[in-house]
Amino acid sequence: MSDYIVYFAIIALAGIFYIAYYKKYVFEPKMQRLDLAKEFRYARNLNTELISLLWLNASTLENAGRLFGGLTLEDTINNLQTLREEFYTTITFKQLVGKQKTKRGHIDALQAGIAQQIKMQQQVKETFSNIIGHYNRLVAA
Repeated sequence: MSDYIVYFAIIALAGIFYIAYYKKYVFEPKMQRLDLAKEFRYARNLNTELISLLWLNASTLENAGRLFGGLTLEDTINNLQTLREEFYTTITFKQLVGKQKTKRGHIDALQAGIAQQIKMQQQVKETFSNIIGHYNRLVAA
């Protein structure tokens, strides 16, 4: 009878260790990769949305001068397109979430770059919204 208790305790302990290992080395990295994929897609979609909005409203924004962080409309669009062509690629996406081995420092640098780009693109979008809102109020008046 006591042998069964020992066997059961060993099996239960092995199960607990397996669950702890699985959570730390399988589940958490998988969730982290999914979060990175979500951030990457959001930044890429925001970039595409900004390029479209700026092109659609180019005639309105031409007279705005240097409003996008000291850059002209054309420079802002060129920077966003360069960012899309060089950074928002399938190669970068595969580095972030793919099965291939990528150094943790490289992943951290990519994640920091994505966060910085999201912040910059949100500032451009906010400036754009303010300019268009002001223009629409002037036209309506």
